[in-house]
Amino acid sequence: MIRCKGNRVAAWINWHGLVQLVEPEITSRIGKDKAKTERWLESKSKQATFYPGDASAFVLSLMTADRFVARIDSEKYKGKTAEFNIKGLKEAAILIKSSCLPEPSPSNSKFTPEEEWLLDLMT
Repeated sequence: MIRCKGNRVAAWINWHGLVQLVEPEITSRIGKDKAKTERWLESKSKQATFYPGDASAFVLSLMTADRFVARIDSEKYKGKTAEFNIKGLKEAAILIKSSCLPEPSPSNSKFTPEEEWLLDLMT
């Protein structure tokens, strides 16, 4: 799930109670990129994990793909996998753009306006 609240982007996966460790290891792959393993942050409810780094950059990378796969390794559920069809994420990002940030200023950037507003969050 992705949201923008208070000009901040957050990205998380709801594992429905599978989170048993503090900062569980999540192995993820965006599109056909190489898989990487990172320690994500667990939610207070132990139901979800939050992307631990720059969520804006993470969402921007998701916008270039059509598939996202993540696997959680916890004490109780070793290797539980979630697969997401993220086709149309760029279009969905347009819908939350107005509630997240003011319109970006025009530029000569190689990015689309939809990508620019995410890039603005990184600075």
